[in-house]
Amino acid sequence: ACEASSAAELEKVTAASAATLKQATDAHAAATKDANAQHAAALETLTTEHAAALKEATDQIASLKREQASLIDEHDKALAAKDEYYVAAHSGALAAKDEQHRAAVSKQEELLNSKHEAVRASLERRLKEDTEALAKRHAEELARDELEDAAEL
Repeated sequence: ACEASSAAELEKVTAASAATLKQATDAHAAATKDANAQHAAALETLTTEHAAALKEATDQIASLKREQASLIDEHDKALAAKDEYYVAAHSGALAAKDEQHRAAVSKQEELLNSKHEAVRASLERRLKEDTEALAKRHAEELARDELEDAAEL
């Protein structure tokens, strides 16, 4: 009878212990499930935040690359404009020098033509004077010859 009561007592304690173990296991499983759900939610939040931050950083990099390309284009355009300005300025200076040279040559031609005209006019005047003097002398000689011929007759 003592053994039977001990066996019943042992079964009771074993059943109580099993119930407590099952309760503890169920509570642990529920806590683990809850912790896993919280962990998954936190991981999802962090992943979403990380993805948003990564997208924002990628967008900023793309924007900076576009801005860099735009600045390079502006710089290239400024350099080209500067080159055009210097070429135009140089061409303008050359054109001005050409115009000065043409003006100087034209003045020299005018001066030379003026001198030629003056020399020609002087030569024509002297030729006319010399021709008139020669014609006068010739006429005087003819008149003398006529007088001498008339005196001889």
